[in-house]
Amino acid sequence: MVEITTDNGLWLRQTLPDSMGDAIVTPPGPAQYEVMIRIVDVYPGTHYRDTCLNGVFIDFEWEEMQMHGN
Repeated sequence: MVEITTDNGLWLRQTLPDSMGDAIVTPPGPAQYEVMIRIVDVYPGTHYRDTCLNGVFIDFEWEEMQMHGN
């Protein structure tokens, strides 16, 4: 589970699927300068005690489209 918080005080928690591939999370709303992503909970592994996260990509163009209704 991840928690996403914007500097405007908006936040959400979402459980990501336990599978390979992209997981798309819709942000809680626009941010002015900062977005914080925090790992809240993880699925237990069968071999290792670590968290596997390949990367995080924030699509700021999507946010712009939402703000301007495009």
